Amino acid sequence: DIIVFQRADLNLGPECELPNVKEYFKDLLFRVEVTFCDKTNPTDVGFIIELSLKMNYEQIANAVAQRLGTDPYLIQFFKNQSYRDGPAGPLRCNYDGTLKDILVYYKPRQPKKIYYQQLTIRINELENKKPFKCIWVNSKLKEEKELQLYPNKNGTVHDLIEEARKQIEMNEDWSQKLRLLEVTSYKIHQILAEDILLECLNSTGNKTYRIEETPKDELRMESGEFLVPV
Repeated sequence: DIIVFQRADLNLGPECELPNVKEYFKDLLFRVEVTFCDKTNPTDVGFIIELSLKMNYEQIANAVAQRLGTDPYLIQFFKNQSYRDGPAGPLRCNYDGTLKDILVYYKPRQPKKIYYQQLTIRINELENKKPFKCIWVNSKLKEEKELQLYPNKNGTVHDLIEEARKQIEMNEDWSQKLRLLEVTSYKIHQILAEDILLECLNSTGNKTYRIEETPKDELRMESGEFLVPV
């Protein structure tokens, strides 16, 4: 047998996470090693942190942020898929479960994994926005750049274009007017009106979206004129 004792004269206040021997050994029982892998890097082997299954979202985020040297609100976490190795849906920053709930599908001796990605905006702001990928093409139709935009979820095409404008270096000779095009199978399907809700747009299959400058000669259309996408 092992006999463990604790000094009776020690007065550990409520700020102490493990105030007595009993709580200390209970904490050891709940300790588990978790591998955190970068979602944006498929070959990332990740890093291991020992955590308690009783930890909440904030405690997990603080531990990972300390390891990465970043702000805990600049990290987004993803559960591992239950049927194969890979990231599943994201965890919201107000997740009220514990680490045990996140790892619920793992067997006791199975390696435990959580995916993450580092953000450029705070996670609580990101969750109120709609991630939207599109391609920026310059006025000469030669330079292409993929844009990752974060307009508000209830926004319109106009809001998306304004977000894109923040990432585009506008030339003084340009018309300064941008537009969004829907492209299907490498063909322009339509020019989208600025009042269309973003929730109506869906880039699935062979459908993509492109942002480009509106040519100066198309800024003002005469009566009876209209544009035909090609």
